[in-house]
Amino acid sequence: MMNKLTCKSSINSIFVLFIFSLLFFSLSNSAFARLDVGFDTGNSCPSGQILKDPLGCRTFEQILDSIANFLIIISAPIVAIMVLYGGYQILFAGGNPEKFKEGKQTILYAVIGFIIILIAKGITALIKNILGAS
Repeated sequence: MMNKLTCKSSINSIFVLFIFSLLFFSLSNSAFARLDVGFDTGNSCPSGQILKDPLGCRTFEQILDSIANFLIIISAPIVAIMVLYGGYQILFAGGNPEKFKEGKQTILYAVIGFIIILIAKGITALIKNILGAS
């Protein structure tokens, strides 16, 4: 019973994260379009100041690529730590099959998470290819 509840809450969490990500990307893209008046072009804004691009990105594809690169850089050490932690759990299971299984699941989930992040990088490359960005 507990596993079904945990699975449902995990799926719900992933769904909510996906919706918030879509909202963030859609809102950030329109915000960048509105700020294009004085964006590093030398043109003045109404107040006479030039807005600088904090991300160094001007297109949606560049933003996705920057986020994917950041996630890969951040997730690689986290995956290594989680694999070591899973190994620690297996090593000190002491013959307890539940703790051994927990260690295996920790390693498995860490690797699956990293694969998902790598797939996200591939999706950004696919989006660039479809939209014709170089």
